[in-house]
Amino acid sequence: MPFEEKVTWVGVVVSAVVAAVYFSVILGRLGDAPVIEIAYQRPLLIAIGAVIVLTIVGSIAMGIGTGISAEITGRGSAEDIGRKDERDVRIGRRGELVSYRRGFQPWSDRRRSQTASAPSGSPPTR
Repeated sequence: MPFEEKVTWVGVVVSAVVAAVYFSVILGRLGDAPVIEIAYQRPLLIAIGAVIVLTIVGSIAMGIGTGISAEITGRGSAEDIGRKDERDVRIGRRGELVSYRRGFQPWSDRRRSQTASAPSGSPPTR
């Protein structure tokens, strides 16, 4: 499994666990106060900080564990951790291209380009 994929799995697990803890804390307060009066800001900030810190710590621990495991078992070496095959490079390149074209294009520019290409009298497409 590529290193980036392992880091992604660490992030997914950490996010799921922290979200479950956050919602259990907030939902546990429903019996004590009405929904409007529940103070969610402090637990939310703590949860965001916990996700960041735990993801960093988990990624470092996973990298160390992967390097030790590779050296002990003899299946590769610590230098192979950041290695990517051709498929991983192509998938990453495609993802960056799609996110750049779809995600970072300002809404006004996107709408302007859609209306400019639409024939007159027809509604713009999405």
